[in-house]
Amino acid sequence: MAKRSKKRPEAPSGGFFALPYNILDSDAWKRCSPPARALLMELCRQHNGLNNGHLHLSRSWLESRGWNRPATVRKLRDELAQNRLILQTRHGGLNNGSHWFALTWLAISNFAELDITSRDYHPGAYLLSPLSKEHKTEKKGWTPHVLDKASARTPHVRGDVSPRTPHVRENPLFDDPPRTPHVHNVYNQYIPASAVALSGLVGSGSAASGRRLLITNGCDQVTDEQEKKMA
Repeated sequence: MAKRSKKRPEAPSGGFFALPYNILDSDAWKRCSPPARALLMELCRQHNGLNNGHLHLSRSWLESRGWNRPATVRKLRDELAQNRLILQTRHGGLNNGSHWFALTWLAISNFAELDITSRDYHPGAYLLSPLSKEHKTEKKGWTPHVLDKASARTPHVRGDVSPRTPHVRENPLFDDPPRTPHVHNVYNQYIPASAVALSGLVGSGSAASGRRLLITNGCDQVTDEQEKKMA
């Protein structure tokens, strides 16, 4: 009769999940952040030896485990998928439940209700180079919104508004004649209409050449000699 192997003194009691050393020593594990590794342990906790590919990250499950921020979970989930430690096997959504995932270092024994087949899956993807960020796609076909730093936004311009023209009154209230500049104690540089009338009376010649028309305080005045001739 064969002897039973002795139980190791440090063997765990109860159920457990065996995480191989080749996973802990892999480049994929080292590239992941500590929070991403913690999320991977939540998936490992669900594995029972028969349900790889049917593991989920539902909100109710994660909240019971202390994960209360869905945005953080999505970010860490994408980090694990980018490093090929997990693979999405079914696309969830409205009336379709949660997404399902597989641990890439384990085989899948049950492909029922999965979006992949045995031809599409091969264990050991974590040994490959990580996926690029551009490789990530969504089955629903939506495109994430990306706001460039230098936005090409065009300012709003109203095409039906013409440039404004300053208002000019066509009919002024008072039709005043142009004002003559006020000159003090200087010879007038031009001959007004009144001086033209006087020139006919004064005459011309050498006698008239010495005569001059003065403007003092805006009033026309003639010399004494002109007043005598006019008389």
